[in-house]
Amino acid sequence: GASETLFRLLVDAYPDGCYRRTDVGDLPLHLLVRSGAANQSSVELLLRPIMDSNTICTYGGNKELGLNLPLHIAAAYNCSFDILQNLLSSYGEAASIRRQILKSGTKNQEKHKSSPEFALAILEEMRGKIKSDGVKDKVLKEADFNRRSDLIFAYFANAPKTELPYLPTYYRDEKDRRERLKTLIRKEALNCTAMVGTGDVASSVSDMARLAWCWMCTSDEFAGLVADILKGLPIDVVNFLITLENPNSEPTPNIPIMDCSAPKCAVVMKSRVSFLGRYSFDPMEPPLHKTETSIVLKAKDIGAMEKYLHIQTILSDSDPDIDDYSHSCGSMQGIKARAIEVNTFTRFCEKIGLDKSRSTGEAEALLRDFYEKDDLSVMSQDEGSEINLDRIGVKKIVFDEFCKLHGIDSTGCRMVAIKFMKSRKSFELELQCREILRGNGNIVHVLNDFSLESGKDD
Repeated sequence: GASETLFRLLVDAYPDGCYRRTDVGDLPLHLLVRSGAANQSSVELLLRPIMDSNTICTYGGNKELGLNLPLHIAAAYNCSFDILQNLLSSYGEAASIRRQILKSGTKNQEKHKSSPEFALAILEEMRGKIKSDGVKDKVLKEADFNRRSDLIFAYFANAPKTELPYLPTYYRDEKDRRERLKTLIRKEALNCTAMVGTGDVASSVSDMARLAWCWMCTSDEFAGLVADILKGLPIDVVNFLITLENPNSEPTPNIPIMDCSAPKCAVVMKSRVSFLGRYSFDPMEPPLHKTETSIVLKAKDIGAMEKYLHIQTILSDSDPDIDDYSHSCGSMQGIKARAIEVNTFTRFCEKIGLDKSRSTGEAEALLRDFYEKDDLSVMSQDEGSEINLDRIGVKKIVFDEFCKLHGIDSTGCRMVAIKFMKSRKSFELELQCREILRGNGNIVHVLNDFSLESGKDD
């Protein structure tokens, strides 16, 4: 092969030559790799002219010899971040396509026998093998490698790390990777909101940060990670993140992530921008009541939403896992009767301001009503026995009816009234009166109370 200097002169003189394919579909890039003379520098020379072309980035070379996309080659030869970034921007789907190279002497065998690999796995084969000069250089090269690895990961977060039968592992489960992406998303969101109003047209998160954030928000498995990212951020930064558009949303792309996130992640986001972490107001709604010293506003309460969704998951599971299910409901009765234990039910009721005595009493009354109607969905095998909530548990039909009676919709939310008071004395008197009348079913329960100025009379 030509020397690198001559090779560079040829590419600079005729960059369009990098686009040309042979009769069997090979680019010059594929020929170089197959020649055995390729290295990082020569591969990057042939990649730069083609990396911005969506069409060229889909070419995998001679089909009879397998499939080797430009992204696969870039990963195999440890190419720079900017080349990987351009290749993925042009053809992001390449991250989720396996490389398939038929081994020597196996030309006529099936492709699946050639140990196919994803681009992330190809790059990760280089981890720890890059030479460095000293500790500082090693740290810098490791950080650069992690950045390139996280970039490919963002485009295909479900890439398997190992594919052993019945025991696969995934790159998404790596704690260090999650921590790096968390730091990246927070940093870019803070920088972008700081640039608002400065006239900087480039004040937007990178594709890597956007894709990683959207991936996290669309799986309930990562609700805790989403909460960690939003924790402690200023409200304008939180609003910036939850309104980012998801390029992979369905049925149409670019839906704001808050509107297409997984249920638990949505609860996390809504609670972060809600009053006291659970109430959201509609600015178009007029006050329910207003005086010189107080105002009553209508609000949506999402405080019990997470527990509601958890319970509905348990009650709607037609084929429960014996370990997970019994762990969730606290007893084995749910396995047989699709019910939740009373303690699980009362913990939910506490979230909506009902004590154990009242909530169990109402549930037993509903259960009795259904028994009297001979509703088969609540009848147990020992239907002649005394009606006992602890024995039967709270079944789905009872739970749904209970939620309906308390104004809880199918998402676990309900509308409430929030009263803001100017005078501390009036505020304390209101609390005393409601405590006295607590047993009256017509009195609205106080879910939360707070004061902006403790220790003052007004």
